[in-house]
Amino acid sequence: MTEIYKKRSVFVKRFLSLHPQCQAVWDENCYTLSVDVHEIIPRGVGGKIISDDWSNFMAVCRYCHTMITDNPAEAQKRGLRKWSWEK
Repeated sequence: MTEIYKKRSVFVKRFLSLHPQCQAVWDENCYTLSVDVHEIIPRGVGGKIISDDWSNFMAVCRYCHTMITDNPAEAQKRGLRKWSWEK
């Protein structure tokens, strides 16, 4: 697992450098500056934490990431969270 998380760290830095603005913008409280990489299909339900296919990832601010995590049903309605069978 250590190797995977080393690769994840490099991936996150690169992804955030290419996507400096929050891509979720949950509401007017969005901080706009992205600091996290959110997996749209969470790793716990089949998502990957590293991939050459970036369609499962979204750069988000801390506020929006918390809102996505704390409100999964609403996040799913907004397309910010999906199950593994939803592509």
